[in-house]
Amino acid sequence: MLSEDLHRQLTMREVAARLDLDYDRFRRVFRDRFGRSPLAFRNDRRLDVAATLLRATNLTCREIARRIGFSDEFHLSRRFRTRYQMSPTAYRRGSGD
Repeated sequence: MLSEDLHRQLTMREVAARLDLDYDRFRRVFRDRFGRSPLAFRNDRRLDVAATLLRATNLTCREIARRIGFSDEFHLSRRFRTRYQMSPTAYRRGSGD
């Protein structure tokens, strides 16, 4: 669900409710299973998808940001730079391979 609904701004409480779990239990079980919080997992997944789209498409950063649930291309760029130590544009040019 977290990987499939990247474009939506679901809260983790909404995800827990969809799974019919108490929020605290959901977080605990998720962290035990995946080694990180549900929010960190979703954010990492969004950046994985952004990297794939940068390599495989000609979509603009704005379009990619919109598709994967970032508020704008600047937010995507800041998060991307933190994780990959380069801008999305530099990554697209081939430095990310």
